[in-house]
Amino acid sequence: MKRTTAGRAARAAGAAWEAAIRADLAGWVEGGTLRDYQQQGPLYQRVGAGGLRVIPIEAEGPVDFLAWNGATAWAWEAKATTRHRWPLSGLESHQARRLTTWHMPSAGRVAGVALRYDAEGLAVWLPWAVLAPLWGRWATGGAGRGEASLTAEQAARLGVPWGEHWSSR
Repeated sequence: MKRTTAGRAARAAGAAWEAAIRADLAGWVEGGTLRDYQQQGPLYQRVGAGGLRVIPIEAEGPVDFLAWNGATAWAWEAKATTRHRWPLSGLESHQARRLTTWHMPSAGRVAGVALRYDAEGLAVWLPWAVLAPLWGRWATGGAGRGEASLTAEQAARLGVPWGEHWSSR
């Protein structure tokens, strides 16, 4: 697969995953599991010269999503992959900093990554408490062979199925 084709596929997978998350969140709000949510992503659209859509990307935008109920608020990045491994490099350093700053379970603030593996049909919630040490080791050059990415099986073992984390807190 050509790099440009792979890039388009990755963007499409990410957009589809975010749309699925929004649909899930709306259902959970309607059903009373969550009080509310918001998508905060750093993308915005405007019409440029000649009617072209221009999508500026802020270098260090906020986390993708926030959701809350009476006692807990969650902040997370939504990530999707069309491959069998998700590279830890898919989480930017400013995103990791935002998750680290947010994650304070004793104060009712939980951070994580909602990760979907399209090829396996798997969607998983990776708590920041579990993912942060792995990402940190990779980011500082301490990751060994095979530790720069996660397979779907590894993610499933480390996290919980998407949606089940609301009831586990």
